[in-house]
Amino acid sequence: MVRKVVLSILLICLVSLGFAQAPKKVLSAGDIDAFIKNFNAMEADLEALGDKYDDYFGFQEADDPDYDFVANFNKIRTIKIPAEVEAIYRKHGLGNNGLEKTMVITIGVSAVLGEQMMAAYADMPEAAVYMDTMKVQFDMMRSIIHPDDLALVSKRAVEIAAVLGMEYE
Repeated sequence: MVRKVVLSILLICLVSLGFAQAPKKVLSAGDIDAFIKNFNAMEADLEALGDKYDDYFGFQEADDPDYDFVANFNKIRTIKIPAEVEAIYRKHGLGNNGLEKTMVITIGVSAVLGEQMMAAYADMPEAAVYMDTMKVQFDMMRSIIHPDDLALVSKRAVEIAAVLGMEYE
């Protein structure tokens, strides 16, 4: 009986995996160029909006115990972005889905840098307790980004990290 239940659950999981959608590809090399070139001006334009759209997007805060990283990201892919926000991304070369592209770039570079950090500290016993948790987080980041998009981000990770003020080794 237990074997049938376990096999049924396994079959459901395998079928679910077969129907799971792969993340859509959203980036081009030109998007990466525009992001790097225009980030500071784009950020200033977005900051000028103040908190006007904070309630509209309604993201969970990362320190919320029920924080769902994937749900927050997927929300961007499903909601209508206000025209004023889209106009800022278009102005800076990222098109109508500029917010999504910006999230893919920033999440992608976080995954790339994080995995490099993990590799650098892999031999340190005091870091071992954190490695499994970090691996889960970085795998989750990778799971929502198309491999081609991640490859584009990875090629320009040093430049992206510099623009974002992130440390890169």
